[in-house]
Amino acid sequence: MNDTVFYIVVFVIIAHFIVGFVFLAKKLSGPVREEPWDEEVEEDKIN
Repeated sequence: MNDTVFYIVVFVIIAHFIVGFVFLAKKLSGPVREEPWDEEVEEDKIN
C-alpha cells in the first residue's frame, strides 16, 4: 500500500473518532430535561 493512501486512511479514521467524541460531548453537556419516572406519574394520579 502506498504511504499516501495509508496516511489518508489513518487521517480519516482519527478524524472520525474526534468528530464522534466532540458530538458526544456536545450532546451530553446540553441542557438536562428532567422527566418524571413512570412510577411517580402513576402515584401523582392516585393521590
